[in-house]
Amino acid sequence: MTDILKYDYIVIGSGIAGIRAAIELKKYGSVLILTKSKLYEGSTFHAQGGVAVVISSLDKPKFHFADTINAGAGICQPDAVWRMVEEGPKRIEELIDWGVSFDTKGKQFKLTKEGAHRLSRVLHAGGDATGANIENVLVNKIKNENIDYMEETYVSKLITQDNEVYGAIAYRDKKRFVIFSKAVVVASGGIGQLYDVTTNPPVSTGDGIYFSFLAGANVMDMEFIQFHPTSLAMDTYPKFLISEAVRGEGAILLDENGNRFMEDIHPLKELASRDIVARAIFNHMNSHHVKNVWLDISPIGFDKFEKRFPTIYKKLMELNLCLKGCKIPVSPAAHYFMGGINIDIKGRASLKNLFAAGEVSCSGLHGGNRLASNSLLESLVFAKLVGDSGKFYENTSIREINFIDEPISSAVYDESIVKEIKVIMERNAGIIRKESDLKKNIVFFKDLWSSYRGLSDDNEKNVILKSMIINGLLISQFALNRKESRGAHFRSDFPFLNDIKWKIHQKYSIYDEDLKWIK
Repeated sequence: MTDILKYDYIVIGSGIAGIRAAIELKKYGSVLILTKSKLYEGSTFHAQGGVAVVISSLDKPKFHFADTINAGAGICQPDAVWRMVEEGPKRIEELIDWGVSFDTKGKQFKLTKEGAHRLSRVLHAGGDATGANIENVLVNKIKNENIDYMEETYVSKLITQDNEVYGAIAYRDKKRFVIFSKAVVVASGGIGQLYDVTTNPPVSTGDGIYFSFLAGANVMDMEFIQFHPTSLAMDTYPKFLISEAVRGEGAILLDENGNRFMEDIHPLKELASRDIVARAIFNHMNSHHVKNVWLDISPIGFDKFEKRFPTIYKKLMELNLCLKGCKIPVSPAAHYFMGGINIDIKGRASLKNLFAAGEVSCSGLHGGNRLASNSLLESLVFAKLVGDSGKFYENTSIREINFIDEPISSAVYDESIVKEIKVIMERNAGIIRKESDLKKNIVFFKDLWSSYRGLSDDNEKNVILKSMIINGLLISQFALNRKESRGAHFRSDFPFLNDIKWKIHQKYSIYDEDLKWIK
């Protein structure tokens, strides 16, 4: 059974980027938010650290700009970075007006210093529950403004013709919805679930990149996956994050003998950029054959830790970890995707009427490595820019077009393939990569696509599997192409930076010679 719906704008995703874009677009017409789980199930709700923003009298946009550029390993897009640092304070003021209560001491905001920031500029709310506080306010706002949304609804493909997007096809409870619109905004989050060890929630399977790429949109920087240095090294799924703010407040990393090892790695020690700290931990674990290192919170003080990080404290207590003089077992985990759907400074993708914002998008802002706590600010700024584009559609009409669904094969979903993808991505396209492993990945994903491309879209698991195959293939291909080490991309066979050949962004579409076979 199929329902035909019409909305001026479709927003795919209900995190900070999707909801902020929807709020702005509502000024210019009807909006429908589609989310494949509940409104609160994305990465935003689980974000602990906070929002990096110039709000202190000691800080300046040029400082935030420089720190972002330095962390990005030489390939940040300066115009995107400037837009974020200059407009960021306005977006934070909006959140405060709407009801977000950032933590204060007296009349001053409490600010934390995180890795690769020159000073304290990270706002937080509820200690380490920043994302949840922001998400709660944004969800209440869309409900108050009567913005329509459909939960437990996944998108399988975009409706396109001649490089223009006319809507999307979605499913809920086996029922198909064909939704026509003036424009589509993809804000569906990252790809962390491609990896066996990740801090990302179950919804982060790269679907937005998958269906946008198959529709013909350009993707960029797919080789750059950020591994957070300090996930809790215990049997939790997904991995529980120990926020970078814990190190910002003074916690230090120790090896299995109780020795501090980051002092020998980088002048900033535990507050070096995430790629450096994650790689140092990974290499130590491998060379010493240990499963984790230790995060010592005693420099913070037990009482302060409990008050400053109530979410983390509660989780550690649930797991019966003694905190007095505590050393928390930590190890790296896939955390954030710097690549995605290529967008310009206004959030426009390469297909007409297609926009993207948040982790699913790639403006080049983060370069090869995201500066800590820039993600929420980027989402706010670019979602507002995407929403502003609604004014250009006010005097246009929604067009319905005829389209043909892909034929369905006799292939059957196989849960074991999903598990195998996670293990292979962890092993061959993780923190350290090399040519032979990446080539194995490409052969593996090509064979999988040949077998499973025809899976019916009326089952969400089928769409997720196809998404994982395409994203795994793209990540592996981009990583194979980049014959150097830069930021979060490290090649053991090319361990040095190569600015002469590789100070560039890779960008591909399904129409490029190397990839058009996917069609």
